Amino acid sequence: MSKVRKLYVVEKFERREISKGRRSFGVGSVFECGDTEVRSCYINDTEDVVAERLFMLEVGRKIMVTEVKPSLDNNSLRLTDKSKVLTNIADFDVNMEVIRNFIRPPTVSMSTARGSPKKTRLSLNGTLMKVGELYETPKYKRRVLTLGSSLDNSIDVVMWGEAASNVSSDMRNQELTISALVMEDKELRSTPSTVLEAGGVNSVNGVIVAVGEESDGYPVDMYMENDVVLHIPEDLDFDLNVNLPCRAIYSANSFGCITDIRLL
Repeated sequence: MSKVRKLYVVEKFERREISKGRRSFGVGSVFECGDTEVRSCYINDTEDVVAERLFMLEVGRKIMVTEVKPSLDNNSLRLTDKSKVLTNIADFDVNMEVIRNFIRPPTVSMSTARGSPKKTRLSLNGTLMKVGELYETPKYKRRVLTLGSSLDNSIDVVMWGEAASNVSSDMRNQELTISALVMEDKELRSTPSTVLEAGGVNSVNGVIVAVGEESDGYPVDMYMENDVVLHIPEDLDFDLNVNLPCRAIYSANSFGCITDIRLL
């Protein structure tokens, strides 16, 4: 008897297309009971009964699936033509902290984004330099954006699904924060969790009263006198051993991630 996997749907399953050969496939993000990270889950045949059932599942649905093959590096799962998706199941526990961190990854600098390894999830702030045409078929939508500050400091962002429809040419030259992107082949691609927010950063004068430990991992939490909690990314030039309390002028994006800071 094959192992039955208990999976929590973190991001909806979507149809995607391989540009060479125009072959489609299905992919979603799932968290397996007892695991420590969210993984991609693929299905080759997007027209069979199993695929249709997966496409109908809402975020937060708990399922059990048979005949699932892990990848060689164990970073993803793949369903087979023998897989069965069970929805009438007993409840099981899920580590929601892992899922929240996956859906809202930290905002990084443009240089960090461009140098990120494949499959890295991140959020990014920058100026919308170029808006490509919307490519639409009965099954999916796709649009390519260019985000950055100059031609030498930019990156392409491929938007899929409704995220592609939420961008128009009149948004060109606006500053945007785009959350939950994933690095693929030197370009970023949207995910079902991607959110576009206009504006991005604001400058504030405040008092720092506590800073988290670097050993706890990045981003490091920074606590302000007004009870606001901000986040310090790894590539920000900031001395975590600053004498407290201290006053600072800082800029933060809509996710509370510090993009610039100066101590007073």
